[in-house]
Amino acid sequence: MVSPSVDYQFICGLISAAIVTSNHLYYLSLTIRRRIRPHIFTLAIYTIVTVSVAFGMFGEGALGPGVRLGLPSFLYLLMIFFSIKQGVDYIRRLDVIMLFLATLGLPLWWVTDNPRVAILFLAGVEGLGFLPGLRKAYRFPYEDSALCSLISAFAMLFGALSVNNPLNSWATSFYFFYWLSLCLVFVLVIVIRRMVVRDESGIAGTSTTR
Repeated sequence: MVSPSVDYQFICGLISAAIVTSNHLYYLSLTIRRRIRPHIFTLAIYTIVTVSVAFGMFGEGALGPGVRLGLPSFLYLLMIFFSIKQGVDYIRRLDVIMLFLATLGLPLWWVTDNPRVAILFLAGVEGLGFLPGLRKAYRFPYEDSALCSLISAFAMLFGALSVNNPLNSWATSFYFFYWLSLCLVFVLVIVIRRMVVRDESGIAGTSTTR
């Protein structure tokens, strides 16, 4: 009797989705409890891109994937709301420039008919949105979560493993590894900056578990 084959890509996709959802909820809880204060510009770009991709999937009839992708946008909006309540004194001119460039790039992604080009535009837009959060993490390393970024890196790894044909779907694979790299850079910046801050202040500092 031949045992049924296991769809490892499908399982990896489920694991990635579960990790992302749990991690978003945890990140939101940290924001609500004022344990962290994410950069609202970074969250705003993520929200716009997520909603745009979800509506694109709806237009192609992919209701299920569109709903799954669009759900985190509500969590992003909540994060923005609770982050604003903590104050936005960290915003600098460079952040405004990055937000402007990311917003400027969105129409280019919306009008393209090539899925691979769209994914690359998406990566570029989200990368610009990532920069304000990275700058803030460097300046205020205790106001964001290294743990959540590390968990996101694992989610991106499982997402990459869920791609059925990486060579044919190279843009999708690139997108996952691109975000895995960004997450690890974010973790390194926070961890290293916390070590520097502790050494400069001569105190133990805040807990690094978050």
